Amino acid sequence: MGLQGTFTSGGLGFEVWPGAQVFATWLLEGELGIHVRNKDVLELGAGCGLAGVLTAIFAKSVVMTDGEVALTPTLEQNRSEAKMGAHMASVLQPALVLRWGGETPDLYTPVEADGVLVTGDLDRDRKLHFGSREADELGTYEVIIAADIIYHTGHIATAIVTDIIPRYLKLDGRFFLVIPPERDGSDDFLQAAREAEAQERISMTVERAPRHYIPQQFRDKLDAGVGFRLVTIQRRDK
Repeated sequence: MGLQGTFTSGGLGFEVWPGAQVFATWLLEGELGIHVRNKDVLELGAGCGLAGVLTAIFAKSVVMTDGEVALTPTLEQNRSEAKMGAHMASVLQPALVLRWGGETPDLYTPVEADGVLVTGDLDRDRKLHFGSREADELGTYEVIIAADIIYHTGHIATAIVTDIIPRYLKLDGRFFLVIPPERDGSDDFLQAAREAEAQERISMTVERAPRHYIPQQFRDKLDAGVGFRLVTIQRRDK
């Protein structure tokens, strides 16, 4: 399976990042495949779509989202090409634009013009190029997945815990996240999660990814005590 992506079109999501590679191994060789089997799954920060497409092998449905507007055609192309057989065609849903960190998340449906996905500057021309939707129209999911989505400190990191999980994850549902080493905002995210756990709104486990999950170029960092973290959060509050 080949995923389309370009390193010259701009934006972070045009590259298959190491966190997505670790997620893929966690899914295919670890226990994650069991947890997503026959589940309705939402992916945050899908990028080129590697994690979401592979999750569709096991899941009941997968909705891939990303906040990078220009990624939408690439994500849709990869979704279309991954529809191998009736199962995949029914599981992979149309990609959406989802951004968080504001007062409420921004949710948009890409609009087609002459059969081609139209993209543009979301902030400048959103009404022309994208159909704005209410944030809660996305619904709730049994599982949320993400890899390599934390890059900034402050609210954009903590909002995953304070807004995205309560809004989109069903009660007792699970959120699975890969955090690569030395990512800005990861400490803010984990602190917000620990506070939510203390309030009994979630339960959380954090473990180091096994060495064989890690892309070769990062394995030397393991010897320095720096590793990829596998985060599992289960929603507890009502």
